[in-house]
Amino acid sequence: TEQNESRRHALQLASIGLEMPYGDKRATIDRLCKLPQPVSEKLGLLTALVNAGEVVNGHMVVDGIRAVLDEANTKPWLLQESQGTIDYWLELLPFTDRPEAILEVLPLLPAEFQNPGRLRRLIGGLGHAPSDRAESVLSNLMQRDSRFLGEYEWLTALENRGSLGSARILLDLVCEPSMRVAHGRMDHWGMAKRLTTAMQVYPDFRIELYRRLNTALTQPAQAILEHAVAEAP
Repeated sequence: TEQNESRRHALQLASIGLEMPYGDKRATIDRLCKLPQPVSEKLGLLTALVNAGEVVNGHMVVDGIRAVLDEANTKPWLLQESQGTIDYWLELLPFTDRPEAILEVLPLLPAEFQNPGRLRRLIGGLGHAPSDRAESVLSNLMQRDSRFLGEYEWLTALENRGSLGSARILLDLVCEPSMRVAHGRMDHWGMAKRLTTAMQVYPDFRIELYRRLNTALTQPAQAILEHAVAEAP
């Protein structure tokens, strides 16, 4: 209908306008997001908002992913990496007000999306996500599947968080007995260097690492921590 076409045009114009300085337009943005159009038609708007530094609605992004999965029942090419449709939606999740929705969405995806290598751009986004809950999401992803630890993007995302909390996640990975299965996937030298950097930034973290050295550790964990201390005594 003419009204639908006008709304579609408004969404397209807004996506272009967000590439320029626009001041305080929160009320207008909210109205655009709430237009009674299919969520699939709002992907461009949501992407433009994220590129402009805005935090977008997590429920809307999850709805968009569900819509693609439903449509893929009759159009399976929508899930192909070359098509990119599902990937565009997934990459928005770290920049929503609910980054933890990633943990809800992944089990809904086809098996090939469970491979961490297929999710590298999403993982990288968590390193720059505005919410500090992104660190918990990174930790949960690795606990669910230790293959994440073998992905450069996963460790880089955690490192990019640059917080005491992310450093503690790394320390737990090295020291916790439950993480022994992950040790074979670790770059021990790289892990030691990351712990060294955290010690130099956070004095409290140095104290915590020294305390761990005085506990019963596996041989790989002991070696990683000793290497870290040797780099920054």
